[in-house]
Amino acid sequence: MFLALVAFTLVMTVFAVIEPMRKQGLTGQQVLSLFGYTIPIMLTLTMPIAALFATTIVYGRFSQENELMACRASGIATYTLIRPALVLGIVITAASLWLSNSIAPDLAQRANTSIKNNVRGVVYSRLNQRGNVRHGPQILHAEEVDPENDTLYGMIMVDYGNPSDIMLVVAPRTQLSFLQNEGEMYASVWMEDAVVTRVGQYDVGRQSYSPIDSIPVDSVMKEDPSWYRWGRLRRTLQNPVENADIHRRLEGVRRNIGREMLATRICQAIESESEYSGLEGADTTIVLRAPVAIKDGYKVELTGAEGDEYPVLAQVAGPTSRRLIEAQSAVIEHDFSLRRNASIISLTFRGPVRTRVYLPDDNDNLVEPHWTYRDMVQVGDLRMPSDIASTIEKLDLNTLFREPNKLTSDPGILEKVEEIRQKYIRKLQGEILGEMHGRIAYGLSCFLLVASGAALGILYRGGQILSAFALSMIPAAVVIVMVLMGKVMAANPDVELMHGLAAIWGGIALLALGNIGLYAKIIRR
Repeated sequence: MFLALVAFTLVMTVFAVIEPMRKQGLTGQQVLSLFGYTIPIMLTLTMPIAALFATTIVYGRFSQENELMACRASGIATYTLIRPALVLGIVITAASLWLSNSIAPDLAQRANTSIKNNVRGVVYSRLNQRGNVRHGPQILHAEEVDPENDTLYGMIMVDYGNPSDIMLVVAPRTQLSFLQNEGEMYASVWMEDAVVTRVGQYDVGRQSYSPIDSIPVDSVMKEDPSWYRWGRLRRTLQNPVENADIHRRLEGVRRNIGREMLATRICQAIESESEYSGLEGADTTIVLRAPVAIKDGYKVELTGAEGDEYPVLAQVAGPTSRRLIEAQSAVIEHDFSLRRNASIISLTFRGPVRTRVYLPDDNDNLVEPHWTYRDMVQVGDLRMPSDIASTIEKLDLNTLFREPNKLTSDPGILEKVEEIRQKYIRKLQGEILGEMHGRIAYGLSCFLLVASGAALGILYRGGQILSAFALSMIPAAVVIVMVLMGKVMAANPDVELMHGLAAIWGGIALLALGNIGLYAKIIRR
């Protein structure tokens, strides 16, 4: 059994885990540490197979060389001969349950932490091998990479998630940094002399500010309930917000509530007073005036009646200067910057747009210059009003998940929460229940597999390695396939949960029935 266990574990560890991770940019030291983390995890899978193989070949040879016949002639009962295998089955069952519920989850978490700590190596490996880092509709491309200085040359970022508003950012030189947020890895950029273009809407022009500042980096290991100890499985089943993915999605919904609150406040202020003065930057204050404010989702468009000349007015006051912006329309947009870990707001004035900058003279009097005309002007890096930010921070995610109507009446937000509940939380709960049942079922299968191995060896005399391997793989394959299939079915929101659990336990039931048939045949003999 020990020899088979070493062989199976090394093969599964090297080819199923370590090699794919190495290709993602892990260092040799990290690969070795992951090897140590992964072996105990693989033991939970390979121990019952190794024990099944060992009992099949031992009892097969025992029967093949007529030692079984000699024992029977001496009056030794078959049960006495099989008892060591049954004891081994009990030991393997206990060891499998202990590893899968305590050791393996801890080591899987450590392995994931080790990978995330090397997010820098993962990103540069992908940039060197593929030329880009991709996450869904977001792509970061670089013509040349300088890892020593964390610098990218010829950087292009694309976000085509919205076909009617494709964003393209180009910068000749970009500083790259790395961060983690809510358990996810991100590559964050700080651009110099960037050009931002919104294909399908308008050209923003040359600037240093871009709404795209970070791209998620897909990890080679995704958080999975198989990482959880038994206690955490139960807690997460009762409170799905403990899961990092669910927490991240609800956090996004909470930010959407802030966006909705800001958009509503701006529209109400413009409608009642034709002015809003709640937007501020690091060292600037802004006063907006417009006849009409139209709310489009979480965006607000400021405009006037048809034929009005420059109906939108903005006064941007800095520490030493003041800028006056007049435009035909303006759009207020809200985004979240992972690099700043804060909500940011941008103003886009569309034209024709004219600006006038008042600068102090030698006597500190503001000098009135001539108007400057442009097609587009953007003011970015504005903060969310502090009272709204404070209100959003106090919103409880559990209340948002269970009773969203208490926090918002926006139909879009309520629909998003319902989608999270019906799709992602249902999937998570299915994964957790599948993992819990799968651990117990696979643990029990260890005893049944070892018992069937002894019976198969005796009945079919599988003393040769090849025949023993062939005989042992049949019941092992049935159990593994049924357990894995059941876990996948349980995690599928479109499949009844009971069907998945039935598949998990169906493999155990088939194995138990097979054992009953094998031992009935041995008794008849």
